[in-house]
Amino acid sequence: QHLADSKNDNDNIFLSPLSISTAFAVTKLGACN
Repeated sequence: QHLADSKNDNDNIFLSPLSISTAFAVTKLGACN
């Protein structure tokens, strides 16, 4: 169970910046258009 929690935390650490970057890119494209 603990290993599963650790894996989930690692996924969140990886996905969070990725989501922020994607959201920023979409916002920037929207502003340009």
